[in-house]
Amino acid sequence: MSLIPYDMTYEVQAAIRAAQTQARDHSQAQVSPGHLLWGLLTEEAGLQNFLERMGKDVFKLRAWADFRIDHYPKSHKIPDTPSGDEDFKRTMKEADKIRSKYIEPYVTPMHVLEAICTPEVAYTADQLKRFPISPGEFAGQKEQDTAVTEALGDSPAKGPSQKGATN
Repeated sequence: MSLIPYDMTYEVQAAIRAAQTQARDHSQAQVSPGHLLWGLLTEEAGLQNFLERMGKDVFKLRAWADFRIDHYPKSHKIPDTPSGDEDFKRTMKEADKIRSKYIEPYVTPMHVLEAICTPEVAYTADQLKRFPISPGEFAGQKEQDTAVTEALGDSPAKGPSQKGATN
């Protein structure tokens, strides 16, 4: 069964696979938004260069994700393919709403990152006070940065995923 029921780019699938690996490596039975953020910061997700162009410290973002992962509950029984927790599901649903707002065909890493930054989706407003990105930064940056197309994974050469392709 698919981890999430949305059409998404290969880069989002790669981020989810990395998040699942992080959860397994930390003896956690479910994937949280912290794991997902960690996955988004891998090279395969394609956001590192974009974030650096925005002036964001990728290492600080990774440390923020690591903190969230380290404080996530551990489990004695770890599935081969950890499922998403409720916050993960809410985050992906919000990412799909953001995709729709931008009138784009596939959920991209940028949509997922913007969803993570949105208060009361993955994290409370209080938790996000120390998060170095706000959702408002995306719209203006997206319009200004022509290189964002590569970071979004919208290029036909990379292609989108198939619905339900990620376990």
